[in-house]
Formats: sequence, structure tokens, C-alpha cells
Amino acid sequence: MNIHMWTWDYWPGPQGGAERQCRGLAKELVKLGHQVTVICACTSEESPGEDEGVRIERFSKRNPARMEMLQKVEGVLSGSGLKNESHFHAIRFWLGVPFWRRSRSAFIREVHRYYESLDKRPDLIHVHETGWLAGVAVSLAKGIPVVAKVRNTPALELIGYDVPKRKRWKGLRKGCHWIALHEDLKRELTEAGVQADQVTVVPNAVDVSEIQPRQNGDGQKVLCVGNLTQGSGHKGFDLLIRAWGRVHAEKPEARLTILGRGNPQPLISSARQCNCESAIDFPGFVKDPLPYYQDASVFVLASNREGMSNALLEAQAQGLPAVVSDIPANRAVVIDGRTGLFFGTGNSEALADKILGLLNDAPQVLRM
Repeated sequence: MNIHMWTWDYWPGPQGGAERQCRGLAKELVKLGHQVTVICACTSEESPGEDEGVRIERFSKRNPARMEMLQKVEGVLSGSGLKNESHFHAIRFWLGVPFWRRSRSAFIREVHRYYESLDKRPDLIHVHETGWLAGVAVSLAKGIPVVAKVRNTPALELIGYDVPKRKRWKGLRKGCHWIALHEDLKRELTEAGVQADQVTVVPNAVDVSEIQPRQNGDGQKVLCVGNLTQGSGHKGFDLLIRAWGRVHAEKPEARLTILGRGNPQPLISSARQCNCESAIDFPGFVKDPLPYYQDASVFVLASNREGMSNALLEAQAQGLPAVVSDIPANRAVVIDGRTGLFFGTGNSEALADKILGLLNDAPQVLRM
């Protein structure tokens, strides 16, 4: 079978959960004997065109130069002393709109020319999101089935002003078949008008075949893994910082690590206000997060919304008990009281209680 996998970012650059799922699935399909091509944006002038048998076609070739310019602009913003995180992300978005519109316009033009030139069209197009990329894929499929994976909630994600012709892609994406990560996402799709028989539930997964969970329950290290560029409105970083202020006051020896790409300065400012700056580490993006999982005793995910967190799955694969927000995506993964603990979304005191409860109970950590 000839399969095309679509995702904006692809290895070897920084990858979110959807991108890692795309890469893992592509390589598994090759092992099963399928021909797989990844359709993605060019993020580096030296990015390879092959990945363990997976062919990679990269479009919008001027992206690396544009990204360098955008990073300079963001560097000025990061050094501006802006302390309000929501203001920082809003300004960052609008500063980036011209860049992203040019990049995506170029991508759409180039990928259309590519599909028009193909001697052999694919048997299936699999898009790892339900936004504008899904709409573009449907526009050029011409009879090829298009499957879109719902990676987050809301299931039909907003298409913003940083995308040209966004209304067109919003309408066209409804021509997809759908993969939902859990039943609540399927419900969201059907409530939005998608036929139930067009939706299949397939959870995310991580490869645990070579993982040896660490049997450690007496440490005082808490780990959070998330993309800082997605902001507190999505990932709940602000809530975690407030909760950690209390954890640090009661257990000064405990340390929190927030791992992930993005500018940490607004969060550092928040931590300073909560008198816990000295007890939080921000390593940034790392290619191999495994040592951080193995060095931790507790994993925390304070997100206000998720599709199904890869970081949470990876933490559980390491045997880490998880303190997570009570949202459907986490309910689909964590067994309350057995593999982790839930707290009410938006409740920093409840989050602090759950973290402290585990840090003060090594036997429970080991049981989980």
C-alpha cells in the first residue's frame, strides 16, 4: 500500500506528540511492507530525505530563513521584560502571523504542484491533525481516502488568521474520515455533525518493548513535560507554578523540572512571585527525555485540555505515578488511586495536595 503521512513538523527538529506519533507509525508501516512518504514543511536546510525506510518530502523551502528571522523577533520579545504570560503569547502570535501566512501559502502551492506531478498517486492520505492541513489534503485528494487524526480538544480545532484561505480549509476538512483518541473526542465530532460511522477510536501509544521502569519511590523530584509555546491556557503551567509555591514551602528539598521547548521567562517570573524560583529547573528542549523520566519520582500534567498526552504515556511506561487534571483525555489513561491521582482543573490547592501526598508516601509511589 502506498501511504502519505502529513504533518507540519517532522524529525529531526523539535517534535510534539502528534509529530512523534506520525514518525512512529510511519516506521511501523514500513516494517509491515508498506511504502510510506511523509509530507511536511522544510524546517532545516540540512534535513534528511529518508528516515529508516520512510521517504520524506519537505515543502516551503524558504522556511529555515524565515524561521531564523522570526526567532530574532521572538528573542527581542523575550528580552523585553514582559511578565504577563498570556500577553507574551498573544504578542508572539500576532508578530508571527505574516511569517506563518507566507510559509503556509508556499507550502500549499508547492504541495499542490507535487501531487499534480505524481506518476503514482497514494492509496491513502493520513493527516496528523484536523485543522487546515486536513482541508488542504482533501482539496487535492481527488478520490483518495483522507484520514484525519484528532490530536486535541476541541476535536475540530480552530483555524487561525495565520492560515491563508482558512474558511476554505474549514469546510473541506469535513470530507475526511476520522481517528479519535478516545470516546469523548468521538462524541465531540459527532456533536459537530460528523457521522458516527466515519469515526474510529484508536488511542495513542508508545513503544514499551525495551523500557525498564525505574523502581524508585523515595525521591523528591517531580517532572512536567510540555511545549511551553502552547502556553498556560493549554498546558496549565501557571497553575503548576502556584501549586509548587506551596509544595516548596512545605518541602524545600523537593525539585520540579519543566521540560520542553519555548521561552520560560514568564514562568520564571511567576515562580519568583510564588517564592519557588530556586526549586524549579527549565532545561528546555532535549532530544532524549528518557533520563528525566528515570530520574523523577512523580509526573505531573496540569493541562486544561489534551487529546491524549504522549508525555503522560511515556511517564507511565517508566512506572511513574501521575498527578493529572481531571479531563477526559487523562481519564482515558490514568486509573485513579492505582496509577495516579486526579485533581480538579484550575484548583492549585488540590494539585499541591496531591503532589505532597505522593512525595510524603514513598510506598504508595512504588505501588503505583
